[in-house]
Amino acid sequence: MYFGSKEELFAALAVELCHESLRAVDAALAASGGLARRLAAALDAKIGHFHRLLAGSPHAAELLDGSATIAAEPLAKLDRAFRAALERAIQSAGLGLDSRRRSELVELILAAGYGTARQGELRGRLASPGQRVKLERHVEVLLSGLRAPPRDIVLRADVGAARSRLRAASPRCGPSACDPQLHRSK
Repeated sequence: MYFGSKEELFAALAVELCHESLRAVDAALAASGGLARRLAAALDAKIGHFHRLLAGSPHAAELLDGSATIAAEPLAKLDRAFRAALERAIQSAGLGLDSRRRSELVELILAAGYGTARQGELRGRLASPGQRVKLERHVEVLLSGLRAPPRDIVLRADVGAARSRLRAASPRCGPSACDPQLHRSK
């Protein structure tokens, strides 16, 4: 292949790197295993892959700089495809989230991915297995936050709502008359 300039070479390389990353993302999301593991693998396939490239090549920063016109379009397409792939994986997991909540979850998962990659970069352990485990744990915590609140939190909310209804139904009911804490047998 012949390229007329360094920019043409970099543009072709950027397109190929983006395609390669998206194939790895799709493979990670299609693999067996739990959702957190697959999402963490997809984050590593995209975010970790590019961070490792940046750390290992003197020309990668120039090539992958999202603000540069050389790779801006392929990187923007990759980002859109990556977000869509994460949303599809979350939707197919049957978590019962509407599109707004799925989108919020994707943003939180991406923040965990970028933060973990950045932290690893700063400590010089970008590709360590510990970073991958940490990333998977972040995703697990985010996914566990989707479950129903603990029962005692629901009960406290129910007690507060019951007090409000009781006060509304009994206008003469003052704070001391409606507060079950004040009427315990001694």
